[in-house]
Amino acid sequence: TTAGEMNEALSGGRHLLLTPGVHQLGDTLKVTKKGTVVLGLGLATLVPAKGKAAMTVADVDSVKLAGFLVDAGEGGSPSLMEIGPEGADGDHAADPTSLHDVFFRIGGPHAAQAANSLVVHSNHVIGDHTWLWRGDHGDGIGWETNPADTGLVVHGDDVTFYGLFAEHYQKYQVEWHG
Repeated sequence: TTAGEMNEALSGGRHLLLTPGVHQLGDTLKVTKKGTVVLGLGLATLVPAKGKAAMTVADVDSVKLAGFLVDAGEGGSPSLMEIGPEGADGDHAADPTSLHDVFFRIGGPHAAQAANSLVVHSNHVIGDHTWLWRGDHGDGIGWETNPADTGLVVHGDDVTFYGLFAEHYQKYQVEWHG
């Protein structure tokens, strides 16, 4: 299944079930509808296209992301995932977007790079068991081989993370501005 086919389903209001395996994305997956569920089975892995995020989520209520890994590609990305666009100001207190068992890796199986792993602009986002990791062992590892500035960058207000793990980034593990 291509990123274009997945985006067509997402824009039509469908949920997305990611099967086990590595999904090399030709474009960013765009979650734009409230209440969308993206569920990975068998730790499905998303690898973004060069220079792009693997997934962006609009500033909408009740998106549920769970059970997958975002693995940086060799071409580099400004961020691996963005929740809400820059300047997002929606009130999602009654029905927040949440991430459950979503993991991010930069380097390990191959040389890779990304400036940031996860950037949260939306308000009231909840993270539950999130691991953001710049590889420190394995293939494609080295200070200049798998560069990554920051694990988590939060700009949204009233954002909460439970079980947050971030390690080995070159500037900051977490930047919290919200």
